[in-house]
Amino acid sequence: MKPSEKSKPSFKTIPIGRARTSISALFRWHEAIAKRLLELGLEINERKLRLSSPGQAWEFLGLRNDHGRVDLATTTVSKMHHRVRRLSRRARERRDPARYVIRRLNRKLFGFGADTSAFTWATWFFPLINSDVGLRRLDHVVQEQLRFAVTGRHERRNRGAMPYAQLAARGYLPLVTAFRSYRRGPGDYERMLDRRMGG
Repeated sequence: MKPSEKSKPSFKTIPIGRARTSISALFRWHEAIAKRLLELGLEINERKLRLSSPGQAWEFLGLRNDHGRVDLATTTVSKMHHRVRRLSRRARERRDPARYVIRRLNRKLFGFGADTSAFTWATWFFPLINSDVGLRRLDHVVQEQLRFAVTGRHERRNRGAMPYAQLAARGYLPLVTAFRSYRRGPGDYERMLDRRMGG
């Protein structure tokens, strides 16, 4: 028997703000939303489904939303950490290990060496986030791994062996610097990229 139009769930009639936070209430909302999506010809991928109470932080498409603060998701930071770590280990055999890693990172993050108007890591995340906490964590990881690529050690004295000025001279662009430039406006961001690329 087909449910009447009145009993069909609708996003307009689901009072999300008044939902109880109990587990049973969450499952009832899940069922109502899944049913409505099915009516629209869509379905929920149960393997990727995560339920949370209203107001609880959630992660989606590489982002984390915590009470309106949108930052990089834990998985995004972790994936980039592993990528930089692999690059730095591979770079150990190169003549200039830091430059090798920086070039590859700059291409992925900002499109250096390619069309900077093309889709890049920064063009995906910068317009969506409003917090630089994750970016600061990544900057720390990148600098640590660049110094490891040069020295082969994970030690505090690596900063003396490869100071920040030497990283910058090889083309290193901190994510936080790029993000703040992006927030000032597209023109400022493009000019900063052009300066860094020597364009």
